[in-house]
Amino acid sequence: MFGERIRTLRREKNMTLRDLADKLNIPFTTLGNYEREDREPNVSTFLALADFFDVSVDYLTGKQDIRTSDQYGFQRDFSLLEDLLKQATPDIRKKAEDIINQLTIIIGDELEATDVRETSKTFEHLFQVVDFIFSMKMGFKYNYGQDPSTPYECIKLYLEHKPTLDMNLNNLCEIYANKKNG
Repeated sequence: MFGERIRTLRREKNMTLRDLADKLNIPFTTLGNYEREDREPNVSTFLALADFFDVSVDYLTGKQDIRTSDQYGFQRDFSLLEDLLKQATPDIRKKAEDIINQLTIIIGDELEATDVRETSKTFEHLFQVVDFIFSMKMGFKYNYGQDPSTPYECIKLYLEHKPTLDMNLNNLCEIYANKKNG
């Protein structure tokens, strides 16, 4: 399995055996032996390969099909969310699914965009809006370092940070209006 994975990752980078061997400072014949699984890499070589290809050693060895820790995190988060949704009432589950579907469409459209700078700006504004909602949900403890103890203090914090929220929403509106008219 590891040989096939190494070969696939190498080909994805359009590299020859010699190119990869030079990058990793190992003989290309040794690398060929790894790909054919005539020989198994030692731990430090597995780590070097994983680092070079930005994958986990578990992926290289075939112990899991998830390439990166980011993918693992996504899978874990979605699995947790799926478990939570199973416990929710049908009405709440439907609303949560609608939110997830809408975010998926927004994110998918942005990732398909060709203007990377514009996409980056859009994601930053989206993040700021979602981050603000998260902060309110968590009582402003995490992102603003404040822990209001009364509804009045919460509203005061909201009003204090509302101009930033408005600015991000206005910027998103402008970006989307320009996309429609552009």
